[in-house]
Amino acid sequence: MIDDGQRTVRPLRLQLVGGFSLSGQTSGPAVPGGQAARLLKLLAVHHDQQVRAATVVEVLWPDGAPPGAERNIAALVSRLRKVAGREAIRSVPDGYQLVTGPELRVDLAEAEQLLATAEREQRANAYGLAQLAATGAEQLLGAGPVLADEPEQPWVIDARTRTARQLRVARACRWTAALASSDHAVAIQSAEA
Repeated sequence: MIDDGQRTVRPLRLQLVGGFSLSGQTSGPAVPGGQAARLLKLLAVHHDQQVRAATVVEVLWPDGAPPGAERNIAALVSRLRKVAGREAIRSVPDGYQLVTGPELRVDLAEAEQLLATAEREQRANAYGLAQLAATGAEQLLGAGPVLADEPEQPWVIDARTRTARQLRVARACRWTAALASSDHAVAIQSAEA
C-alpha cells in the first residue's frame, strides 16, 4: 500500500506470466474481457513504450479492421482507464502507452528490474544481492508461459521469446552468483533448470 498523504493507494498489478490477471483492485469496474483484455495485455507487454495504433488494429483484428476501428480502440482505452486509472494509459502521437509506476505494476517490468539489478550487483561482486535479485526474476519469469490464454500471434511469440531469453539470463546470474558465494546446491539447481 502507498500512502500519498491524502489517500491510501493499493497498487494494481498486471500478471502476464502463468495466466493473465489484475490484482490489487478493491472497487470499481471489473477487468473487461475480449478485445479490451487483449489490448491491456498488448500494452502491458510493451509497458512504458508506445504501441502504434496500427499495431493495435493488427492485433485486435488480424483478419482486417472494421470501419471505425480507431473509435473502437478509443472506447476500449476508455474502459481500461476506468479499471486501471486515467493516468495508466497515455495517449501518444499515433498510439497508446501503458505507464507503470507506484500505482500500476506489471510482472514483466518487475522481472526486468530485478534482472537489471542482478546483473549490476554481479558486476560489482555483490553476489548475495545478485543472487537474491536473480532468484526474484527467475520466480516471476518461470511461473508459466507468458500470455498462456492467447493464440500464437506474432506479438505473443515475440513476448514469449523475449521472456524465455530473460529467464535464461536470470538463471545464469543466479548460478554464477551462487558459485561465487560457494552455494553449490543453488548453483546446480539453477544450472539444471
